[in-house]
Amino acid sequence: MVTLSIALTMMLQGPVIDAQRQSFMKCLAAATTRGSEQKVAAEDVDAFLRQACGADGERLKASLIKFDTTHGVGRKQAEADDQQMIEDFYKDAVGHFRARATPLDAKPVTAAAPPGTPPAQPAVVPK
Repeated sequence: MVTLSIALTMMLQGPVIDAQRQSFMKCLAAATTRGSEQKVAAEDVDAFLRQACGADGERLKASLIKFDTTHGVGRKQAEADDQQMIEDFYKDAVGHFRARATPLDAKPVTAAAPPGTPPAQPAVVPK
């Protein structure tokens, strides 16, 4: 009976965690879009996302920690691993925000040659 109870608990935790992960990812995507629309500065987007999605992130982290500790991972290790996972979600969202904020027609900046340097000549190919 105990084995059945443990097995059922393990089976039920997976869908709960997946639903919370999806909720967190949707929140980050929506907040990224809102941040773009509100013209949030690139340096402020991390704080903007954490404010908008912090509760979803904390719920997901708590479920992940519970799942990990149930499966034999030490609490400290589970907390560190799961916090890193949440941080990775935020970093990805910040990266997506910054990629959206960069215009597609932006030309790369090239360094100017030092003064007195002759312009580069194309290589001559012998005939």
